[in-house]
Amino acid sequence: MTIKNFITAVTLIILIAVSTWLAPLANTHAGITAVGPCSIEITSLKAGDKVGSSVTVRGKATIPPDGNLWLLARKSSMGNQWWPQAGGPVEITSGEWEAEVYFGRAEDVGSNFDVAAVVVNAQTSAALTKWFATAKALDYPPVSFPDVNASCSIARVKVIRN
Repeated sequence: MTIKNFITAVTLIILIAVSTWLAPLANTHAGITAVGPCSIEITSLKAGDKVGSSVTVRGKATIPPDGNLWLLARKSSMGNQWWPQAGGPVEITSGEWEAEVYFGRAEDVGSNFDVAAVVVNAQTSAALTKWFATAKALDYPPVSFPDVNASCSIARVKVIRN
């Protein structure tokens, strides 16, 4: 092996190692990190948008076959108290989704709200779906932010209730 061949081989090994190490960073866009084959993006809302009492939120997603896409909303000052949205898991068609999100009550006008799109497993999805069965009778109690699929990004945007 000549020195030229040796240098070429070492350079190739270094390039492969560096590109493998940097690959996850290449999928970062607008604060949303796509990890592996799973990514979520909210496309219809931007940080600081003013919204009414409800709005149809749209986005794009690629999730694992065993995952369920859910939207959650909270008044930003409410800590880890979130409200599941859309009545159940959100259907993804050709990589796109849409669902209705509600932003509090009339007295919440002027407040900041967070919207999160997450991927959960079947068990967590069933628990969130069950919440809808009793939520109205219990005056819509909040839930803690659910355990999410660790290989999937969380898309989050902060808006202001008009």
